[in-house]
Amino acid sequence: MQYIDEIKQQPEALRDLTRHYFIDSGRERAMRETLKKEAFDQVIFVGMGSSLYAAYTAAGFLREKGVRAFAMECGEFLYHDAGIVDERTLVVAVSQSGKSPEVVGMCREYAAKKDWKLAIVTNYPENTLYQYGQYKFLIYAGEEFTTASKTYTNTIAALLYLSCLLADWDESAFQNLYRDLLDAADKMEELIESSVPEIESMCESVKERSAIYAVGSGPSYSSASYAEMIMEEAGKIYASRFTCNQFLHGPVELINESFCTVLFDFYEKSRPAVEKIIKLVGENGGSILLITNRKEKYQYEKVHQLYIEFDNPCLSPLVEIIPVELIVNQLGLYKGLKPGRLKWVEK
Repeated sequence: MQYIDEIKQQPEALRDLTRHYFIDSGRERAMRETLKKEAFDQVIFVGMGSSLYAAYTAAGFLREKGVRAFAMECGEFLYHDAGIVDERTLVVAVSQSGKSPEVVGMCREYAAKKDWKLAIVTNYPENTLYQYGQYKFLIYAGEEFTTASKTYTNTIAALLYLSCLLADWDESAFQNLYRDLLDAADKMEELIESSVPEIESMCESVKERSAIYAVGSGPSYSSASYAEMIMEEAGKIYASRFTCNQFLHGPVELINESFCTVLFDFYEKSRPAVEKIIKLVGENGGSILLITNRKEKYQYEKVHQLYIEFDNPCLSPLVEIIPVELIVNQLGLYKGLKPGRLKWVEK
């Protein structure tokens, strides 16, 4: 199994999750009914790597709905932040493999000893993590052999479903979520099948770059964070990630003709900062791979735009990451690598 094969499996994996959650939903409906009886003052998502980055979207969604929510790196949470958990906190432990030592260790050392309310989000009921927790949600992504792709996007979808439960959505809102997830799967498939010319052009423009900066805000910060990870892990490319405004406080000084950024532009509130970044990078000869749902064209020579017709910013991480995965795969092939093959990282 190659990385590109698993990238291409993402639309069907997402459809499979929607079938389990909205049609054949015995397990998930039971969790819905159980959670409806609870009231939480705060929700803390904990995970590592792509599981953590997927949780950024869910935590942001809940905060916008007025729910106190955070996404924390589990290693830091385990040693420094567990003191903020009380009897009205829901801790959501996220690990697609169910083997992440930090996440399993947290559940073993804390949740088993204290009166925590704990939800588990993972890929298989047979894995170590699944034995813990009062609430259990599967991501139904199937087996994955290379750098996270379908487990990442399915984790986003599962966490948003859980977040809608915690935000006390009604049945009509869940039906809208079902429709929007299916629309996202269709858009993912369309991008995989039809964006090859744009991807090849983008790769040609950046294949000699020694570093790429991933920039996005709101839900797209999940995409920027995950993009950094896969560029380093799958493509062996030095990368760094920033929110749009944070980029303008320091990293902006790196801009020159060899500078390159992947810029995610799906979040309306970050548009003023996005415009500043495009202007600064464009006028100084740098390269931008702009992934956007706006048709507006920029005339800078090295601004390469990929337009995606998708208007749900909360679900945008599901679709805007597909071009980046395809770019990372192609850049890895240019370098003679087997993209996505892991030497040190344990899945």
